[in-house]
Amino acid sequence: MKCLISKIWITLIVIFNYFSCYSQWNNIDIENFYWSSYKPSICFLSADTGYIIASNYDTKQSYFYITKDSGLNWSQFDTINNCIIKGIECKYGFNLSYGTNNDEALVIIFENNNFYNKRIFQIPNYKVISEVNVVDPNNAVFYGMNADSIYELGLLTKEFDSIKFTTLKTFGNYPIDKINFFSANQGYYSIQGDLYYMNSNSISQKSSNIIDFDFHSLDSGIVIKTGGQGSVNIYKTNNKGDTWEYSTNAWISFNYVKAVMNSNSSLYIIAYWYSSGGADAYISNINLLNNTIVYFSPISLMANPPDGMDLYFFSKDQGYFVTHLGQLAITLNNGGLTSINELEQVDNPLYLYPNPCKDVLNIEINSTKIYDEKSIVILNTQGQIIKVQDLNFYQNHIKIDISDLDYGIYFLSIQEENSKYYKTFIKF
Repeated sequence: MKCLISKIWITLIVIFNYFSCYSQWNNIDIENFYWSSYKPSICFLSADTGYIIASNYDTKQSYFYITKDSGLNWSQFDTINNCIIKGIECKYGFNLSYGTNNDEALVIIFENNNFYNKRIFQIPNYKVISEVNVVDPNNAVFYGMNADSIYELGLLTKEFDSIKFTTLKTFGNYPIDKINFFSANQGYYSIQGDLYYMNSNSISQKSSNIIDFDFHSLDSGIVIKTGGQGSVNIYKTNNKGDTWEYSTNAWISFNYVKAVMNSNSSLYIIAYWYSSGGADAYISNINLLNNTIVYFSPISLMANPPDGMDLYFFSKDQGYFVTHLGQLAITLNNGGLTSINELEQVDNPLYLYPNPCKDVLNIEINSTKIYDEKSIVILNTQGQIIKVQDLNFYQNHIKIDISDLDYGIYFLSIQEENSKYYKTFIKF
């Protein structure tokens, strides 16, 4: 009886997620997006104009994409060779990206809100800049590794024709997990699971044993801690972490959690459970006023978090989630009518129907490059191979019986010459 109830509950969740969420999104293609091991970073200069930078760790090339319609359409407009971009920041008119170039830190400053007009600076005293918080029109707090392989927290200052670096604190061989700074000398950082508040006079510990944290203002923030049995506990503060109030418990299995506050009352959490074959990503929106949780649909990612994604909010209502596979989620109303939708890969030859499906899944293949030695593979959200079906020579219509699959979300994969394509489907 308990098993039957569980199956009914899973079915209801799947059907609810599909009809209330998936159907409300249109597929958004990122033109010429390179499907490989990239770290995408996203930012917006205005509600309409935004940028994505994706870096190839193998070829050390970074690709720039632009949208001028709030993320509905994207196109590539620039490529930079011999560099790996770690992130991008757009605040107060101080727009920059950062990373490494041949074991030397790299900072790219974009002038006059124009990403076509850029200045590239090599930083000889640093190997890499890993994270940057722009705090005013001329200053940004950063952390990275210096030439002696020592982790540092520092201040980057934009000058007329150069940039200046000032060390704020050194950490030896202990890497910083995350920074949240609101001025040149006030903010938060975490290291080895401990949260600290720093100002010009002192450093004080505010919490311990945290998985992640985020502050929307200098006073208001949250920490996430392990809750036991595949769950996390969320605690909130409105007094710089002097006291913490228990908010809620989210029942999610995870290997990695990322939290982003898009307002003092709203928190988004991405939780990953991943293996060598792929990852599940669950997005939750938590109302911090009444401590309620809204779960969005899980999505299957062939990614390796945290390098495979970025979550970004331009405003309270306008947010974006992008993965290195070109999956993109957009909310324009603080998640009120939104969810995750898998973007179609450019020229993806696969078409599945019906979707969701109960018994027989039809697969149309619009390609002449798929050979008879190839197979269609169905994987679950843990990356485990569930079913394999061989293809006949130039076969373009296949039927697969999925009636024996458990309820849930799966993805189908097929190899074509030099590319690997996939599609997500729901079994109900």
